[in-house]
Amino acid sequence: MRGSGALQQRGPWGGEQAGAHATPDGGGRAVHGQEQRGRPGYERPLLEVRGLEVYYPVRTAGEGWRGRWGLGGRRAWLRAVDGVSLRLAPGETLALVGESGCGKTTTARAILRLVEPSAGEIIFDGVPVHALGGRALRRLRRDMQVVFQDPYGSLDPRMTVGASIAEGMVIHRLGNRRERRRRVAELLERVGLRPEHAARYPHEFSGGQRQRIGIARALAVEPRLIVCDEAVSALDVSIQAQVLNLLADLQEERGLAYLFIAHDLAVVRHVAHRVAVMYLGRIVEEGPVERVFAQPLHPYTRALLAAIPADSPAARRLGGGAPHPWRPRGDPPSPLAPPSGCRYRTRCPIAEPACGRDPVPVVEVGQEHRAVCRKAGAEL
Repeated sequence: MRGSGALQQRGPWGGEQAGAHATPDGGGRAVHGQEQRGRPGYERPLLEVRGLEVYYPVRTAGEGWRGRWGLGGRRAWLRAVDGVSLRLAPGETLALVGESGCGKTTTARAILRLVEPSAGEIIFDGVPVHALGGRALRRLRRDMQVVFQDPYGSLDPRMTVGASIAEGMVIHRLGNRRERRRRVAELLERVGLRPEHAARYPHEFSGGQRQRIGIARALAVEPRLIVCDEAVSALDVSIQAQVLNLLADLQEERGLAYLFIAHDLAVVRHVAHRVAVMYLGRIVEEGPVERVFAQPLHPYTRALLAAIPADSPAARRLGGGAPHPWRPRGDPPSPLAPPSGCRYRTRCPIAEPACGRDPVPVVEVGQEHRAVCRKAGAEL
């Protein structure tokens, strides 16, 4: 998927007409698992997020009998996303990784305005998404689409596949009925299905086929950014490879940008140009995928990489399953009361008292590789 995309111009569908695009060194990049390094060379990002925050009001439990009846307690704020900043270039894949509950999906939904941000700025191709509303936001949504994690729950069981794919075209008034039917047939063929599948219902398809339908639905309005929210995590390994290769082909043809949310770091290493590591609502490390995997700076990133299963017995450490030295201690803190300073310090094996002080410095090593840590790159 790390293949460069094609520069595109708006066609009659509000979509893209593929053109030629050369990488900064004058050549193209390979796809489908071949070694590729670098990222598309664009000066202005397609998407820029600055200081994004999403807080949810909650009420803590009261004491004694009041708490048992849901009374008493106090008002508090759950900090799901707390000061996230990201940049994404056209034709680039940025992977957002971290353990469950760290705020990855909430970040993506806030970027798409599916949930309202509490603070921060979201800039899409120079347009302030956070300030839009009504028709202006609806028009912009043509350029920002999403492929959801659950291929079973993301399709309306009462709508045919063709109606689901065409729904976005109807909303944005793209083409007449005949043109939309032809477009649906083209999209189904492009994602590896047959045009006659348009008359069927979601329950007649496998999980991998449903995810392909979800991709076709996202492509229907010719977006420039697609958010892949754990788009392959629920699929078998063989089906994962098919879907990932499909996404790679589409990126190469159409110059799509992907915000790729995932748990599987092996998949991330295969598909992404850059990776951002998230912990308890904040980005703790960001950089080119090769640098982050080869030289992780933040202790949490090291813990995630250490959790990747070895692909051969010879590569496994001796010790018969002994805990890895970078393995985090205990459970994650509550986002209702996150630790001061570095939020990972309560689980970090190399934490020191200074780690509890704000602000935590940003350490940059090499080109665009940075970590928010006082002891970035330190060894045990």
